[in-house]
Amino acid sequence: MSEIRSAVGKGLFLAVGVLSAAIGAYGTNLIQKAEVTKEWPTKQGKIVAAEVRPGDTAGYSRPVVRFEYTLHGTIFRSEQFREGVAGQSMKTAAAEDLVKKYPVGAQVQVHYDPLNPFSAVLEPGDPTPGYLVCAFAVVLLGLGAIPAIANRRKGKR
Repeated sequence: MSEIRSAVGKGLFLAVGVLSAAIGAYGTNLIQKAEVTKEWPTKQGKIVAAEVRPGDTAGYSRPVVRFEYTLHGTIFRSEQFREGVAGQSMKTAAAEDLVKKYPVGAQVQVHYDPLNPFSAVLEPGDPTPGYLVCAFAVVLLGLGAIPAIANRRKGKR
């Protein structure tokens, strides 16, 4: 019985380890994408919509800040104020503060991807979402190690 428990513990740890590695890679990718936005060229743009929408959870809301800019005669629009953050819920007070920061009609500096001008942000270089994802991966890995450690201790008794 203890051999089965040990095998399950090792298998669980391995599965959680693989999942943690995948989540960590995703978080690292978010951090790298955020850093790259600092180097993007800028163009003058304007805010065309700014509103707070209800979130999925009480006390949380989704800020929608839509902006547009023109590049080589083409109008581009985006709602991604930061890399990887468009459409995500946040505490209602933070969402309201963000929307107040970008009133409709305001002129803004738009940072756009020169290789894909459809990708643009107002606030470049914030790697916080990526760090949070990586932290989650580390916590998940630690939780996955608990059964393996417990089984190892039981085996030494």
